[in-house]
Amino acid sequence: MSKKIYLLTIILIIILLLTSGCTRTPLEHSPVTTIRDLDMLFDEEAVGKLREFPGTELYSRRTLALAGEKLEGVKATNMNGVTVELLEDNPKNKVVEVVSVWCPHCVEQMKTFSEMEGLPEDPPLILFKTGTPEQIEDLFEQHSIKLDRNFVFAQQPSITRALDELHVTTFPTTLFFDEENRLRFAHTGKAKEKTFEELSEFAYSYKLFEHFNEHISKEQRLRTIEDVKNELPETTRARILELCTTKVEEDQLYQNLFQDISFTQPLVDINRKVLENSAKGDFVWAIVREDDFMQQNIKAYNDAQLLIKGPRKVFGSSPVRYGIIIVPNNGMNIKDKMEALEWSPEGYVFNINYDIPEEFSRLQVIELPSVFFVRSGVVLGGCTGELNANKIAESYEFYMNEADFGK
Repeated sequence: MSKKIYLLTIILIIILLLTSGCTRTPLEHSPVTTIRDLDMLFDEEAVGKLREFPGTELYSRRTLALAGEKLEGVKATNMNGVTVELLEDNPKNKVVEVVSVWCPHCVEQMKTFSEMEGLPEDPPLILFKTGTPEQIEDLFEQHSIKLDRNFVFAQQPSITRALDELHVTTFPTTLFFDEENRLRFAHTGKAKEKTFEELSEFAYSYKLFEHFNEHISKEQRLRTIEDVKNELPETTRARILELCTTKVEEDQLYQNLFQDISFTQPLVDINRKVLENSAKGDFVWAIVREDDFMQQNIKAYNDAQLLIKGPRKVFGSSPVRYGIIIVPNNGMNIKDKMEALEWSPEGYVFNINYDIPEEFSRLQVIELPSVFFVRSGVVLGGCTGELNANKIAESYEFYMNEADFGK
């Protein structure tokens, strides 16, 4: 009896060794922070107030993840050649506008400031993330911008470091600091005079940082594409660069890598076919727009199914499942559209307006058509742009069977 138990134990160990490296579901990786994650930073009351203002989406909320943080000890030289501490200790609210010389919306924002009356306390500090003093003077002259040079700062290392710490990556961005130099609010995009006054009133009457849900760490709040990329082995990053034909495709890949889109409820497609256990096994999702290229894109997707070999498992191998999400461009029912075209794609077909669960909101879709490779609910890869069967199959093989994710 003991010999049988011993042999069974050896067999089980061998099976585990053969299969452990094949399923590769690297849940220990943290993905990039999404809008949904950032909404979870705040309680329901704060999220409701944030939605009242345009420009408080992903980039601005990433900055808002630092609400309550202080900006201190930053010295910089203004356009008059005087070195000052940007937010010196004084009992005043302070507005900081982050701009760039190449940004047309920044020009409009600075013109608004130059024409406004009744700005809060002091004029806003204008910090140029890019731009030499000469370029700034030319810009001001060209657009008749009249701003006090004591409050204007050209690009310089101390400002670059400060803005990097605040994760300001889009322009213009308006930062509202209180009398204790704490960040109260951040707004991305231009703001006309009335909008700016409303933003100021909100920023200084409502302490967002008092509405934080503390269970999300600051590191996770601010996690970016570069953080995900830098954790991967060099060989994996190099192969991803080969597979991604554009910078947009690469960015979309890293935005979605390791996102958990496990569905909590069974999905029902447009043919009332039920997709159960969608959080288990391998799935290939395609998202396409209803346009002149829809049939061509879905044909490439269907043809790829003949080339995809599926997961490399010794035992318990399950077939890859396929789902297509169609983004309609008019009110026509997708099922009617398919019937009118006398065309029926393989797999599960969903209308994004009716059938797609909340979990899909984690996907950051920059370009259509797009394909995502999912294992046990976790996104392990994808491709976008001009799709063809070989590209989809080659990408699947790498991300799902070959890629070394380093953990």
